[in-house]
Amino acid sequence: MKLLLYSNYWSMPNDDIIKLLGKRGGCCLFCDYADRRAFNYIENVKKHLSEVFDKIVDLSAGYKFKDEIDCIFINGGNNFELAYKLKKNNQFDIIRQMILSGVLYVGDSAGSMLLGDDFSFSLAYEKPERSLDIEEFSKGFGIIHKNIVVHASRYTLSYRKGFYVSSSWKTYLKYKKDLPNALKIPNNGVFVVNGDKSILKTYPYKTLIKLAKNR
Repeated sequence: MKLLLYSNYWSMPNDDIIKLLGKRGGCCLFCDYADRRAFNYIENVKKHLSEVFDKIVDLSAGYKFKDEIDCIFINGGNNFELAYKLKKNNQFDIIRQMILSGVLYVGDSAGSMLLGDDFSFSLAYEKPERSLDIEEFSKGFGIIHKNIVVHASRYTLSYRKGFYVSSSWKTYLKYKKDLPNALKIPNNGVFVVNGDKSILKTYPYKTLIKLAKNR
């Protein structure tokens, strides 16, 4: 398997993607089911991905999976909404099989949490956007058998006029620190899986500032 799991778009150097792909070019399937309201954020992510891929295809309810997909990118937002739409559109199992077959998967926040067995613990700080069967729609792909905790940082990054500033990460609650069997991905980090090898990498905040200024 080839996985890149992030907490925050700004800590997503293209070098990681290219290294796992082994090339530039190809097609990326882009999913923004978790939060379609963050249009500026989504467009910035797509712009970043277009530096690697020749083609970016939006995942929609009627998508037929006919394209030759080199990478699947699933954006952040509401975890439960993401699982609901993927299952409602009969895409959940297809994407899971694509990941297991070796298609590169890039997850951002909720997209990262989806790789775990279950994310019902996130109910402590996030509620579904609609009335849902929580037991059904808090189940992930079950590819990483850990509780995936994103934004596991003491600080978050806020972007203001080209500069980052540190501010308290208010939702980093005590339960996140004590959650058993946790894979904690900080805002400036990425969990990389290449075959049977895995590593959690972190980048200095100054590196993120440099990356942002170069975009």
